Amino acid sequence: AGQQSYVPSLDRMLARRKGYPAAEAKLDNAELQFTPGNWLIIRLAITVVVVLLFAILMGNLLFAMIVGGLIGWVGTSWYIGSRETKRRKAFETELPDFLLLIASSLRSGLSFSQALESTAAEGQGQVSRQMRRALSEHQMGMPIEEALMRAANRMESDDLRWTVTALKIQREVGGNLSNILETAAN
Repeated sequence: AGQQSYVPSLDRMLARRKGYPAAEAKLDNAELQFTPGNWLIIRLAITVVVVLLFAILMGNLLFAMIVGGLIGWVGTSWYIGSRETKRRKAFETELPDFLLLIASSLRSGLSFSQALESTAAEGQGQVSRQMRRALSEHQMGMPIEEALMRAANRMESDDLRWTVTALKIQREVGGNLSNILETAAN
């Protein structure tokens, strides 16, 4: 019950800081279902436990505070970074096959939105997850290109950025979108 009261207060306080949106994005990109306030408490708790373990094992409180503090704080930072990196690598690996599936759907007569929606709904990986999120943003009124570019930025994917740029150009000047997507996939 105590956590119910101070975590939202901590989040409200942290939300006033410039880095709060970046912390939220980092947690989201790592697929951790924590608010920045929750994550801060978890990091502090882990750091305290590591410091206490070092203090017990080494018998030197100053050494324990320095080394244990660094290991606890840097270790939690490394953990979230490694989760983000793993997701981004999975995204980049899955993207070409996803684009080829959309190109195939376009050739079968679906519109781009229909092809994107059906391919994202059937997929289970990181690309499908990000595309479903982009489609949700599109359904809330955001232009599809902007929603896809937000996904590219979240995943730091230059390949998707180039694909979205090609999609914008194709919409302006015309051309065969399935060929463009195949080229992007290759």
